[in-house]
Amino acid sequence: MSSNSGQNEMIPHAAIVSLLVIFGFVVGMGFEMLGVIIQVFGVVLGLFSVYLLYRITVAVEHIADNS
Repeated sequence: MSSNSGQNEMIPHAAIVSLLVIFGFVVGMGFEMLGVIIQVFGVVLGLFSVYLLYRITVAVEHIADNS
């Protein structure tokens, strides 16, 4: 009976350890995904700024042509 109760105490311990491992893995994956999202966001921001610069130069040329 005493060995059985000892086994019961071990099961939650193993469950907690496995949950922590899974949680750590998920958090690690989340941070990796966050890095990818930040990279994608940076690329989009870079393309958008290039597009804005192009639009501004076209507008400036247009204004220069009109005057």
